[in-house]
Amino acid sequence: GKPSGLVKVAEECEASGRVCMAHCLESFKGGDTTLAACAASVEAMRPACDALAQLAALDSRHVKAFAPVCRDICLDCEKECRKHEKKHVVCKDCADACAKLVTALKTVA
Repeated sequence: GKPSGLVKVAEECEASGRVCMAHCLESFKGGDTTLAACAASVEAMRPACDALAQLAALDSRHVKAFAPVCRDICLDCEKECRKHEKKHVVCKDCADACAKLVTALKTVA
């Protein structure tokens, strides 16, 4: 039912963040720090999505309380990633994944 769908979307969001973060690190290695705020927002989003996926998998009663927190974290991440989506496809993918999870969380709140 609902929890398993949420698990999948949350896991996809976390995975897109992992790819985005790797991309940010590559930029940093080259001396480009323009993605620093993006990296910070992604690093907050990933554990939040991981926790949400875990809670949803357990069909935990805490999903409802955690959902708005996770939504806000994802909205922050989407906002940062959108700034770079024209130049970096991984940022666009991460922003889209965050937006998808925000939509999925509306069914929980």
